[in-house]
Amino acid sequence: MASKILKRGQVRWRGNVQVNGTMHQKLFATKTEALDWESETRKALQRPQQAEEAETPTASWSLFRLATEYLDWCKDCQDKSTYEEKVHCFRLLFAHVNPDLPVEKMTKKDATAYMVKQAKARSGNAANKDRKDFIAAWNWAASNRAEQGFPAVLCPFKGVEKMPETAHPRTVPSLEAFLKALKSTKGQDRIMLEAYWQLAARRGEVFGLKWGEVDLNHMAVSIPTRKREHGSLEYERLPISSELADMFASLKANSSGRPDEHVFKVEKGFYGANQCSGEPFKHRQHYMKKLCKKAGVEPFGYYGIRHLAATILFKKGEPLARIQALLRHKSPTTTELYLKKLGLGEVSASVDILAGITSPENDKPKTQEAAGF
Repeated sequence: MASKILKRGQVRWRGNVQVNGTMHQKLFATKTEALDWESETRKALQRPQQAEEAETPTASWSLFRLATEYLDWCKDCQDKSTYEEKVHCFRLLFAHVNPDLPVEKMTKKDATAYMVKQAKARSGNAANKDRKDFIAAWNWAASNRAEQGFPAVLCPFKGVEKMPETAHPRTVPSLEAFLKALKSTKGQDRIMLEAYWQLAARRGEVFGLKWGEVDLNHMAVSIPTRKREHGSLEYERLPISSELADMFASLKANSSGRPDEHVFKVEKGFYGANQCSGEPFKHRQHYMKKLCKKAGVEPFGYYGIRHLAATILFKKGEPLARIQALLRHKSPTTTELYLKKLGLGEVSASVDILAGITSPENDKPKTQEAAGF
């Protein structure tokens, strides 16, 4: 805005224009001249800036940027194994396509070529798992980064059909085999296997269990999980038997028992990659295989124990809701699919009916009462 000043005894008008923090001034004899100069100067100074902004492209969303921001979120909101799986997934993709490629430039043809390559090199199951992870990353960006310019384009992997898969039956040990293996253990290993069995736990749930999650007074444990939508952390509280509570108490007596301390820790004499005595277990890759060999039974893993627990409960006639609660599935549909993959469910019941019709018991003479007369 022009301002009036007194310069060497004369009234003058000073034009003032500030653009990008820089002040431009000039003196005029009249206010009208000063205002005209301000208007023209402001336009002249702003024109190059506007042209530069028009020429500067909006920050593009490359595949690398998508991977970086999505994986940062996964690291904070999902469990470690899920995060590492997705990191590996993107590494494989970037060995196939340029990570600097804009997301809108990746085509269905690119996605198909990647899927075919992975199916040949690894398996159809692995390729389909990658497909699921890429779609999840794309959907996350579309929901959470639209305001930052993530383009509204369809994920190219959605248009690619799944690769043929080879279904491998889940390994379920017999109860006899599990009990033999259990009897071959002692000390902390015995308690760990009891925890897997009685809680039908996933491998990481027992490895990551902390004393703050074990309530010996009320004989219960709270198991954390991120197997939920959006990776939210939730705790599932489960009761434990008095036997398992006593076992936990014996372990706690030989530890500090701090809430943040892990229940199961690497013992002296244990040799494992990047695992030191007193630290929580990261993995025990060959332990179950060695234990089964020692017990003289067919090898099975930690998940085999979980499968066996579900199988035993189903065959004992436990309601689906109870099995769901123990397996800590959010939906009963998940439990039904889980049991189906174990060869249980409605088909299993039908097989039993058919087997009963041809059973040798039917060849025996029936009394009138048994025959329904």
